[in-house]
Amino acid sequence: MAWRFRFATPRICLSLPARSVRELQRLVHAYEGRVDLLEVRLDWLGDWTIEDLEFLRDRPVLWTFRPVRQGGEFAGTDSERVGVLRQIGRRRLGQWVDIEFDVWPPLITELRSYFKVLLSYHQYDGRLPSWPGLRDLFRIKPHDAVKIALRLDRWADIVRFLDIVEACQAEGLNGVWVVMGPRGTWLRVLMPWFGGLWTYASPGVAVQTTAEGQVAVEELWQVYRYPEMAPDHRIYGILGDPVVHSVSPYIHNRLFQEAGLAAHYVPFAVDDLAAFWPLVRFLPVGGLSVTIPHKIDVLRYLDDVDEAARAIGAVNTVIHREDAWVGANTDWVGFWRPLVRRFGARPWRALIVGAGGAAHAVAYALRRAGCPFWVTNRTHEKAEALARRFGGAAVPWDAVDPTVFDLLVHTTPLGMVPHTDQGPPIPDAWLAGKIVYDLVYNPPETRLLRQARAAGAQAVLSGLPMLAEQAAEQFRLWTLQTVRPDDVTTLAQTHLERQSEMFNLFD
Repeated sequence: MAWRFRFATPRICLSLPARSVRELQRLVHAYEGRVDLLEVRLDWLGDWTIEDLEFLRDRPVLWTFRPVRQGGEFAGTDSERVGVLRQIGRRRLGQWVDIEFDVWPPLITELRSYFKVLLSYHQYDGRLPSWPGLRDLFRIKPHDAVKIALRLDRWADIVRFLDIVEACQAEGLNGVWVVMGPRGTWLRVLMPWFGGLWTYASPGVAVQTTAEGQVAVEELWQVYRYPEMAPDHRIYGILGDPVVHSVSPYIHNRLFQEAGLAAHYVPFAVDDLAAFWPLVRFLPVGGLSVTIPHKIDVLRYLDDVDEAARAIGAVNTVIHREDAWVGANTDWVGFWRPLVRRFGARPWRALIVGAGGAAHAVAYALRRAGCPFWVTNRTHEKAEALARRFGGAAVPWDAVDPTVFDLLVHTTPLGMVPHTDQGPPIPDAWLAGKIVYDLVYNPPETRLLRQARAAGAQAVLSGLPMLAEQAAEQFRLWTLQTVRPDDVTTLAQTHLERQSEMFNLFD
């Protein structure tokens, strides 16, 4: 698919979730001069007068006074809203006003006497509007730019939305394009590549944002380096579903920055690879990290795979090299190196719990080292298939003999954020006296590891060192530069600690 979008200068509109004038003043003073536009949500503000807004004079303000019918909080009439905005306009406060597509045209025309009008179209039900209908609507309603914000949960619809964005630009319409929710984070971050006037962001201190899926402005600055984006920069990302809790964007963006590389790493929450892949081919993508549930299905979109990925039957790394898409697997390296570094090379006898993509990488590493292993899984057929592929033995869950293994490797996502209270139903007898290796890295201290310590495990190992090793290997494959895994571990730990502090702050 050959979309044609013009690259736009990166601009940030900070949407201020203030409930009082005092809070609004605090946020404006904290962020003014650091963003391009300040969106003031008048429908969110309580107990205010026009005089209270005088402090915003000569500041770049977008006024939004959203009615309930359009997802806002103002319950009055359009005439009442326009009357308030008229008073603000007469005082020459602000530059832009966001007004909804269903407002009577003469009222919109009146507002254009005072402001630039952003004609906004919101849809929250997951449906995609038709382009002919939108085009006719935009033609008959006065405006200076348009905003289309949709809640879309399927990538097939997101791709069709990009077709609409392209059509808007072909019609000469400037605008802002938003996919609300976790599926749309990538578009908020990569807005310049799609010609958007700006991207909406939230203050990092906000407990609540004015729209689902907004990225904190501090993240745009510090993690994604949004203001630095340019059309010749490379894009990398993590491909999975879900990816909202992934630490990879924080790791790889910092590594790119420290290496002086013009590259940005973003999360792609994808439910449909077939729909997503045209975007990969359109954007200047240099590589991808691949996680659950796409490690196997992504194979069909690649031109070649390396020896490890072919043997494992799963890919966790994609490299775009000389117009070819090449798959690799760094999970087995990530699993094996921390084990050897911590405990030395041993003739392990291992029990693998789980039979998914991570378990395949573990089995491959154990086979390479000549270590015997057993596989147990709730679905015994999957355990049998894995064991047969790599020369191990499958054992039913209720027939596991703790005396035959000294290393237990947990490979399922059970216990991962946000479901930290869950864990695999592993008996204490499997843990006592063993090395227990949980591949879950977030949180670093999982419920299983706590259980293992209490049950008398010989030692425990979290998935954080594995994350660092495989990420360092991914970085090397993409850039041909090396980084120390210990440095990557420190980056991940620092981010997870900050994340934990924020969760505790708002509990």
